[in-house]
Amino acid sequence: MLYRRIIPKLLIPLLFFGAALAQDEVEVIYIPQVGHGGGLETVFNFMNGSNMLNRVSLETYDNAGEPANLLLRRESPFEEEAAVDSLGLEVSGLGTAAAVSSNEDPNQVDVGYALIYSDWGEDFGVEVVFQQFNSQGNLTATTAIIPLPPTDAFSFVAFSNSFAKTGIALLNPPGAEEDAEVTLTLIDNTGTWLGDAVVELGPGEKIAQFLNEEGLFPEELADGEFTGSCEVRSPNPVAVTILKQSGSSSNPLLSTQTVQDPRVID
Repeated sequence: MLYRRIIPKLLIPLLFFGAALAQDEVEVIYIPQVGHGGGLETVFNFMNGSNMLNRVSLETYDNAGEPANLLLRRESPFEEEAAVDSLGLEVSGLGTAAAVSSNEDPNQVDVGYALIYSDWGEDFGVEVVFQQFNSQGNLTATTAIIPLPPTDAFSFVAFSNSFAKTGIALLNPPGAEEDAEVTLTLIDNTGTWLGDAVVELGPGEKIAQFLNEEGLFPEELADGEFTGSCEVRSPNPVAVTILKQSGSSSNPLLSTQTVQDPRVID
């Protein structure tokens, strides 16, 4: 289910080809993880379920919440092709459209997050696809996510072994009134508690880390052979994407995982 948070338009001055979105209210969808470079590309697919032309606006930010040039502005008679931090698209009635990521140096991996604004109401559909390419430019793997609603409690299956490891991207939405002190609890496959980790995120800040990295569970997962789960709780809702890297170190494949309904662990 897509998340649509209704916010007053006056608080978010969105420009689209020099004109603000037409409705009195716009909706924002949070994408906690986007990236480009080193063979990674992010694609945003949009579907217009109405029979009227509609508009969508994208913005990309780095992990600290600063605007980041992670979107491709295609060449036109008026502008050169470039990496930019915001884009506007028109989508024909009952049509589709797509935007792709970019950066200043395609050999360097740059990551951040994206905000998607629309005035489409219930007729709006979005899918985000991560694509991986090898050194010859051939597509080797794709994985897609449907944006999740920010939540204050969820859980997910976790791995950390020689073949696969799980990561998490967490975003405290811009405009949040408070910092988010997010607690992650690691549980093994017998149901035994292994440890807690706390992540503090200011409004508009995000992290994206594998569970075995510093700041999460480097000691608990030091032996490299873990299968279990992770429970996450926050005093205020955060946006989340669960990532999994599998395969060899020379040919890693990125995929995504679903999270459990928060009611499972309430």
